[in-house]
Amino acid sequence: MSGFHPSAPYTDINDLPDGEIVHLATGIALEFDKLVDAVEHNQVLYLGENHDNHAAHEVQLRLIRALFEKRKGRIAIGMEMFRSDVQEPLNGLTDGSLSCEQFNQLFDAQWSWRPAYQAILDFIHQNRLPLIGLKPTKVVEDVVREGGRDGNTPELDLADAHHRPHYLPRFENNSHPERAERSYRIMTLWDETMADNVARFISDPANRDTMMITIAGSGHINYGFGIPKRTFRRFQHSYTTLLPLAGHDTEHAANLPIADYVWKVPYVVKE
Repeated sequence: MSGFHPSAPYTDINDLPDGEIVHLATGIALEFDKLVDAVEHNQVLYLGENHDNHAAHEVQLRLIRALFEKRKGRIAIGMEMFRSDVQEPLNGLTDGSLSCEQFNQLFDAQWSWRPAYQAILDFIHQNRLPLIGLKPTKVVEDVVREGGRDGNTPELDLADAHHRPHYLPRFENNSHPERAERSYRIMTLWDETMADNVARFISDPANRDTMMITIAGSGHINYGFGIPKRTFRRFQHSYTTLLPLAGHDTEHAANLPIADYVWKVPYVVKE
């Protein structure tokens, strides 16, 4: 029983076999179709990831495909991988004016590891899905890094009782305290900006019947104190968090559930 913890009260998540899907609050394992049934009516589905893990992206794509079919196309994708100041070209996905080559080039300019994401990008492009760039602009990042703010800086909660003690020590281990505080401000800025962009989308009456599937690194979704809590603070809504869990890469934080669901996957990195 040593592997049990309030973050997964009924299940030792590090001992799950690959492919197992578990609802952590109850410890109940479920089939993929039942998972889709359980989450299809939420306004937001948050999908974590290790960025370079192809197996995590396969899980994400499988859920995107299933929910696209189940909801008759009424889904949108939000991605950490794009900054919010490239939203105008991203809007070209829905009207077909952004070519596949241009889309790939835009991704490469914004992020890394495109081969791991390619199948997701292709599905988005082929089906002309709305895609929202969630990450803050470089200009806002630079202002906040120095402790300032401008008219585009969202409200920042830098004192969350669980988030701060979980992440700040990680930055302090490798740098001077002042530099660690800067790094923590930037991480919080990312969480708050992504939350702000999710909240803006789902609170728009025009998107009332559209589910947003939000793709971001697990550090922004795990335990709920990153994007999910900060989105809910702005706009109360129904949501689910799912973690594609690879290996033994979890670190328990306080006494919070790591996610609503975990899906055990191998760690697959391809050159």
